[in-house]
Amino acid sequence: MKQKDKLTKIARILINPDISEDEKIEQIKDICLIEVKPVKEFKYTIDQIKHFIKVESRLTYEQINSLTGKECIWRQMAHYMAWKHTNQSLKAIGQYFGKKDHSTVLNSVKVISNYLETDRTFREQYQDFLNN
Repeated sequence: MKQKDKLTKIARILINPDISEDEKIEQIKDICLIEVKPVKEFKYTIDQIKHFIKVESRLTYEQINSLTGKECIWRQMAHYMAWKHTNQSLKAIGQYFGKKDHSTVLNSVKVISNYLETDRTFREQYQDFLNN
């Protein structure tokens, strides 16, 4: 089937009010011969995550953003949760939490992921909080 014919057929499917969304996806998949993945829905906003971290850590936003060394675990958890539960980019997350670089956020995600995989105590203590 020619590209133009495919597009015409897809357009007709999309505007048809008698076809359910799931059925539209299936028909389009058949035309395109591809797997269409549903759009991920995100649980929280970045403001909600910032508030969760503030309440759990009992620190001010300024304190969370200025922590260093092992104390920065709260900011790392904020980065991890924002990465996991929002559609924000690494750069946007970093800017939101203390004007950090995207590579800092990526490192935070790796650190928290590693803790969750390898540190049983950390996982038990924070898993409910991080996975909300």
